[in-house]
Amino acid sequence: MDEQTTAYLTQAVGEQLSNALAEAICRKPADAIEFIGNYLTEVSATVEK
Repeated sequence: MDEQTTAYLTQAVGEQLSNALAEAICRKPADAIEFIGNYLTEVSATVEK
């Protein structure tokens, strides 16, 4: 991945993804991928675009 892509992803979703991963680690859901996807979907509804 090039630097521009990495910078964009870090800026656009870095904090939310980090929070989703931390929640998944703490809660230990049966399906972590589904949990993270749902978490990001819910957060995206509350973040200004």
